[in-house]
Amino acid sequence: ITLPERITEVHTITARSIELPITFYNLSDNLRNNRITMISGSDVEEIVVPDGEYTPSGLQSALNAQFQQSTYGKNISVVLAPNARTILGLSAGTITLDFAGDGSACSDTSDKYNFKMSLGWLLGFRSTTHVMTPQTSPLTSAAHLDLSGPRYLYLALEEYGKGNPHSFQCPNPNSQINKNILARISLDPSQYPYGSTLPANTYNGYLLSDVRSYAGKVDLQKLNVQILNEYGTPMVLNGADFSVCLEVLHE
Repeated sequence: ITLPERITEVHTITARSIELPITFYNLSDNLRNNRITMISGSDVEEIVVPDGEYTPSGLQSALNAQFQQSTYGKNISVVLAPNARTILGLSAGTITLDFAGDGSACSDTSDKYNFKMSLGWLLGFRSTTHVMTPQTSPLTSAAHLDLSGPRYLYLALEEYGKGNPHSFQCPNPNSQINKNILARISLDPSQYPYGSTLPANTYNGYLLSDVRSYAGKVDLQKLNVQILNEYGTPMVLNGADFSVCLEVLHE
């Protein structure tokens, strides 16, 4: 964003409100949570669910269709239900499922923290790989199915100034998520489901903002604004726009 006029000698920036369209999918390539890898002997095959906003019944149909269209997953069946554990059945053969979705779990190179972003994690599985046989079928997930999407998002604001103190700390197990985060946005799928617009502000409790302070003279004219999920991935709003109100104290 390039402002029409430069704001000079900025002392503080605070996010006061944001109108966020809930138009991002719960499963997508962008989020890296729409695929499962199958390993049969030395052969590897991946199934990919098309991007979309899925209910349990919709995802069950999509997964079963993808398995039936695959080479090695034709004998796999999926049962999904709200607030229930995922059940996978195998009628014949032996298949290793890599729920990390990147084909690397079987070689011990998969990042266990990135596994939390995967489709396998959303389905309720807490181990990156499972070996399935008819004798061990059905395979039941350790946790319930969770298609509610992220619980919160971050507003990242980069002002291209040398005095940015990066005071909002958002650590993950490996590093800071993003050094430019200014605020956290709490999501409420029951009140603001897919297709609605979330009016988050400091008064209704859906927005928690830092007061970014500057010690020296900092001017504002060019801003890079992003909406990130809890893992630092920029959210795709599918063509919709969000608006944000910033309070800027300056000379």
